[in-house]
Amino acid sequence: MEDAIKKPIEDFSAAWLERSGEKMAMCFTDDAHFVSFDGTRLTGGKAIGDWHQPSLDTVLRKTTMHTEIDEIRMLTPDLALVIGHGGPLDEHGSEKSRLIGDSYVTFMVRHVESGEWKISMLQVTRRRSITGPGTAAIWQAYNFAWFGEKAQ
Repeated sequence: MEDAIKKPIEDFSAAWLERSGEKMAMCFTDDAHFVSFDGTRLTGGKAIGDWHQPSLDTVLRKTTMHTEIDEIRMLTPDLALVIGHGGPLDEHGSEKSRLIGDSYVTFMVRHVESGEWKISMLQVTRRRSITGPGTAAIWQAYNFAWFGEKAQ
């Protein structure tokens, strides 16, 4: 059963490599929830695939997606919590060449009527700790650059 639960996550990475938002969408349930590293929140596989497509066509076109699964917890016979880490790698695929940093990822994977397992929720959280005044200042500068005055 563990392989079946991992399959939609592996298919997500394969769709990323193929630059196919359409194939990516097929990894998710129609009512899936997605929260991106930047706080973008989407509902539904199609919306998730459509949102990824412009980035896959441009800034992420020479990347791969790497996800390490750390733990799978069965919550019910048809619902699994999958905890992992990873993120996009540049065209060389080296951990040293990771583009925008490592992230923690939390998936809910659900057994659907067709007999497949699909992603029903994905939360991506950047792994960048605030360890003191210097990193706190960097975070504030980043937030201001990203959100402008709304970051205050």
